[in-house]
Amino acid sequence: MTKLRALRLAKGLTLKQVAQDTGLHFSDLSKIEVRRLKPYPSQGALLSLYYGYAHINELLEDATDEEIVLMRTQSDRAKARKRDISRHMQSVLPDISEGTGSTTTEKTMNAEEEIDITDRPVEWVLMYEARKRSKLVASALCFFAGNLGFHRFYVGDEALVGPRSYNIGFGLLMITTVSIVLIMGGFYIGFIPLVVPWGVAAIDYFRVSGMVDLFNRALQNHLDERFKIN
Repeated sequence: MTKLRALRLAKGLTLKQVAQDTGLHFSDLSKIEVRRLKPYPSQGALLSLYYGYAHINELLEDATDEEIVLMRTQSDRAKARKRDISRHMQSVLPDISEGTGSTTTEKTMNAEEEIDITDRPVEWVLMYEARKRSKLVASALCFFAGNLGFHRFYVGDEALVGPRSYNIGFGLLMITTVSIVLIMGGFYIGFIPLVVPWGVAAIDYFRVSGMVDLFNRALQNHLDERFKIN
């Protein structure tokens, strides 16, 4: 058993959870764990960051029985610490709220509105930085290849924001492709359908910033649920 697989099992994670957290494909993760697929440098770097290792080669080594036991022990201790902290906070917060009244409540609400990723665990920040979307990249994709729907694919993730963005991107790509085939075949009527993808791209250019914000907020919420951050 590789250290990669042993770590995942020790942490009680499924392949589906790791795929959602890292953005890697489920089947790729399964093959990488058993060394049936050599990971790309980007995949290796992401998995190394996810599990806290310096290089993917370390994770692909065989785990000894002692290492497996140590991984499980460390994982159990980490879970126990989280439970203890959670119980302590639950017992302390009611006393604080009773003693300070509405002022504390207002401060707490303001603090929640001003959430900063620097307040999150290191693993949370690394995963967020690896998967967040850039407004500059999204705008460039929309400007130069908006009729092909590339910007929609970039800000779309069915697990985070639903299938709508992907579906629209796929529709734009299909209309443009069919139109180009018609034009190349001498059917100049193919120029007419091109109005649709270019029109959508023009509208999206002024909306793409909001799409990126929506994706990044959904990613933050997903990671908060993953790390049980309230």
